[in-house]
Amino acid sequence: MSCQTPLEELAQGLTLSPPLQKGVDQRAAIQDLQSMLHALGFGSVLQWSKYGADGDYGAATTAAVKQFCQQNGFASTGEIVTPTIAQKLLQRYNALDELQQLNDDLQADKIAQCYYQGSSATVAVCALQTLLNEVGLGQVLQWEKYGADGDYGPATARALAQFAQQHSLQSDGSQLTVALAQRIIEILAPYYGPQWATTNVLASQAAQDLQLTVFTDTHFIGKKVVANKSFLPALNKINQYAHQNNVKVYVTSSFRPTTVVKGAIVKPATFSNHLVGHAIDMNLVYGPEATFCNSRVLAQAVLPPPVDAFIQAIRQDPGLRWGGDFRVRDVVHIDDNTYHQDKEQWLASYEAIQQQLLQGHFV
Repeated sequence: MSCQTPLEELAQGLTLSPPLQKGVDQRAAIQDLQSMLHALGFGSVLQWSKYGADGDYGAATTAAVKQFCQQNGFASTGEIVTPTIAQKLLQRYNALDELQQLNDDLQADKIAQCYYQGSSATVAVCALQTLLNEVGLGQVLQWEKYGADGDYGPATARALAQFAQQHSLQSDGSQLTVALAQRIIEILAPYYGPQWATTNVLASQAAQDLQLTVFTDTHFIGKKVVANKSFLPALNKINQYAHQNNVKVYVTSSFRPTTVVKGAIVKPATFSNHLVGHAIDMNLVYGPEATFCNSRVLAQAVLPPPVDAFIQAIRQDPGLRWGGDFRVRDVVHIDDNTYHQDKEQWLASYEAIQQQLLQGHFV
């Protein structure tokens, strides 16, 4: 049974008691709300550098909620988070990484290098697919069947060609152009706060004292993997097991500064290894038809052979844990047991990351 965060419960129309509103004693839920608003670019309104995620739904949080609502087309005083607001917050949050990815690649002049039919830059292609779905082209992409699978094939080309036609730009869809990338960003950026472009970027990747970095490898697709540097050996092993068993690891979540997780299978733990960049949530993709295995498939007793072999490799590795073996099963989760192995190190890492968040290095 899925156990959801307060914002996810609200988004599905469930009633919170007490409600998530100004002045209420809902510290954990308010901290999640504040962290999400900060990630969405509303840090200056929140006075994030002064207060961070303090769990107090006061004037600054009220102002941030109000501004988010205004930019997303509906009226609100900002004093209460309704189901409509929660739904929109989750929608924008879930597309944020991909919007930042496209913007980063645009600024780095990597559009021609990464975004073309047949590209092996799967993180970039996943970003493009997610954003095309976000601007209303999910049916052309066959989103419900494939999602963001990282394969720049005919469906992605058709969706991009249709987007170009809608906006009077020339393209057959086989190649994302700078003009098309700029137009996608122009459409979506106004839904976010003024700092949206920098809230999930390592601001000083050369700094040796930063805890987190970005991980990429051949058998990882889906969301960008932000991980603790000390988790990189584990990620390399996961990639090795995926390669050996001919599966792709479709990442849905890695490091996160908040317990809000879209579609969480179990409620995130207070001392979750995600909070220090030592865990991933994932689905798996296997076979010539790129068959997708989500949580419903991964929870089954009998798994497709390549998927089963991959999971067995994780299980047999003494440095890794698969969530399907936990007391409360979480069949999309892999970590290295950092918290239970060394609680003092977990706490030190958590404190360092929180300080670096406040300093604006990353979210």
